[in-house]
Amino acid sequence: MTEDTYEERPKLYNQATILIFSILLSTIFGGIIYSQNLSEIDNRKQIAPVVGFCVIWNIVLFKLAHRYTDNFVLTFLLPNMMGGLVLSIFFWKHHFGDLDFRARNVWIPLAILLLIYGLFVGLRFLGN
Repeated sequence: MTEDTYEERPKLYNQATILIFSILLSTIFGGIIYSQNLSEIDNRKQIAPVVGFCVIWNIVLFKLAHRYTDNFVLTFLLPNMMGGLVLSIFFWKHHFGDLDFRARNVWIPLAILLLIYGLFVGLRFLGN
C-alpha cells in the first residue's frame, strides 16, 4: 500500500472507542463520537437518526431500569453498554461495513471525559 492511499482513507474513531465512551459517559456521547465518523465520510443525513436513537435509547432504558432497581450497574452502566454495542456493531455494519480507515486519536474525547468526571469529583468535595 502506498502512502497516498493511506492518506486518502478517512480518519474515524474505531468501534472500541465508541463502545468505551458510551459506557463511561452515555450512549448519547457515544452517538456524538459516531456522528463525527458519519461527518468524516460525508454521510451527514444519518447524524440526526443516530443521535435521535441514542436519546430515545437513554430515556427508555434509564426509566425502565429505574423502575425495577436502584443498582448503579443496572441503571447506568448496563444500558450504556448495550447502547454502545448497538452503535459499535449494528449501526457500524450498516454505515461503515468493511470500510478501510485510519484510526483517529481519542485525546479530545478523553479530555472531555476527564473534565466531566473531574467536575463531578470537585463538586462532591465542595459539597461536603
